Amino acid sequence: MSLIHQKLYHDENVSSVNMGVYLPELVQYLRLSYNVKNNVLFNVQVHDVELDVSQAIPLGLIVNEAVTNAIKYAFPVPQTGNSISISLLTNNERAQLTITDNGVGIPQEILQGNVRGLGLKLIRGLANDIEGALLLKNNGGASITISFEISHPLHSVTANTATTTTA
Repeated sequence: MSLIHQKLYHDENVSSVNMGVYLPELVQYLRLSYNVKNNVLFNVQVHDVELDVSQAIPLGLIVNEAVTNAIKYAFPVPQTGNSISISLLTNNERAQLTITDNGVGIPQEILQGNVRGLGLKLIRGLANDIEGALLLKNNGGASITISFEISHPLHSVTANTATTTTA
């Protein structure tokens, strides 16, 4: 939350957030906060798009929760080859946030809807807040995908995709 407040405070436009800058910074902050070092490779691919704060804040919270859970639970045995990928891909009116890891996956009872933990309830609630469709699955690890319509369709900053890979 402090990162997004800092972005809004230092930017002239306080109604939107450049996700191509914000999400890579957020992931880097989480990586450093949890002292992951070289145990996990992070791959961040984010279209350079400005999103309204009403969507940027929930997306930041979702990424924070999902990446934190992956760092804490996906890799019970630290080893080389562990990875977490975060992507936010957009077209003119829709966006898709995907967070995946190659860890142990999501327990079957959670995939069937038996959610006890606060983290996934938070992700579901935030996805609902942006009227997004949430899909959880195991695909060589955990996969969280949220597809949503971009509110107040905002412009792409550039046609670029920011891609960051850090070990």
